[in-house]
Amino acid sequence: MIALYLPSKCGNWKENEERLPFPGNFNEARLRREQKHSITKAIVWTRLYLVLLHVLTIGLLWVLYHSVKFEMTHPMSTIGRTWSPAQHIIEYELNGKHTTNHSHYSKYSGPPSDEQDEAWDDLLRPVYFNASLEEVVKSEETVRDDMVAVVEGGYLANLAVYHELHCVRQLRFWLYKDRYYPDLTDAGDKYQRNHLDHCLETLRLSIMCNANTALYTFYWEDATDLQPSTKSNSRSVCVKWEPLEKWAYNRKISTSPKFNKTLGFTI
Repeated sequence: MIALYLPSKCGNWKENEERLPFPGNFNEARLRREQKHSITKAIVWTRLYLVLLHVLTIGLLWVLYHSVKFEMTHPMSTIGRTWSPAQHIIEYELNGKHTTNHSHYSKYSGPPSDEQDEAWDDLLRPVYFNASLEEVVKSEETVRDDMVAVVEGGYLANLAVYHELHCVRQLRFWLYKDRYYPDLTDAGDKYQRNHLDHCLETLRLSIMCNANTALYTFYWEDATDLQPSTKSNSRSVCVKWEPLEKWAYNRKISTSPKFNKTLGFTI
């Protein structure tokens, strides 16, 4: 075994030694490979981490955006609320309008005029629509034999907001009955009083249901005033009227609907 390392058997042992891998050089090369591999793995994991971080950040921003948007479009709890065919188009917005100035009129208020009557006609034109049987059932209305069917198909229906607006207009009619009821009979007077009492109760229920908590304060407009005036800078969360009105116009039927007396209860 010793003779294998003798020059006579191995030739120039120094040359053979040069051809053998030096233990120090071998370890250094291996270390470089391992370091390179470790660096590559670190870069890969860092990139994966950054990608996941970006994905999570975008996801959180998306959730935050839609949470804020949901709060703006659905600021009130709808748990338990009966389904409505118009509920999918409801959006909300901030509104700071107040009617604290008694001498300032909108197109719906003030002394009556032809222009005002036209504005109210336009506002209440989609008061009725024809609900399908499926919509009636889904809204949890009782399906009865005496339900009023209309010639357009379906059943006579309206949204509560239009019932309430109808009541407001009926009160305006009564306030200016010299214009709107110039020949009112005793029987007509009795009917209108009962009708308006119903309207007042309808509006009371709706007002208390929605309970606007906007703050009003009072001030003296003039030192000689007997009563203070009101003012408010409050903002309320309100339904966007335009999308709801657009839906109502798309579904409207005549304000004097024709009934299909072959269906349901005959009247």
